[in-house]
Amino acid sequence: MPGKRMEISLTLKDKCVQTTGEKTYEALMRAYFDKKTPGREKQSIENRLAALSVFLEKADFPGLRAAFPELDPSPGSPETLLTLRIGENPDQIELRFNGKTALMGDFLKNRDREEK
Repeated sequence: MPGKRMEISLTLKDKCVQTTGEKTYEALMRAYFDKKTPGREKQSIENRLAALSVFLEKADFPGLRAAFPELDPSPGSPETLLTLRIGENPDQIELRFNGKTALMGDFLKNRDREEK
């Protein structure tokens, strides 16, 4: 995945950013192992899986939800389109939604421990 830039769109509707990311990851896994998926699409799916894996493993989801309530929608709230913009390094992930941008680097699990 290094060297690739991409965007992954997630639609948050009645589910938080973490659950939506996990469901998207599961759907991509099913598509990857589907015998009908052409080989040329598998590389694209692999890249998206790698990026989502970094996001799901490293993001501080409680921190994201606390800072941006729209990433934790309640039933009946309007949909939020979240775009994950992944840079050349998979750790360089921007979250864009509702005219806002958040850098995943500001919302990492165990960030306090890593800085000490």
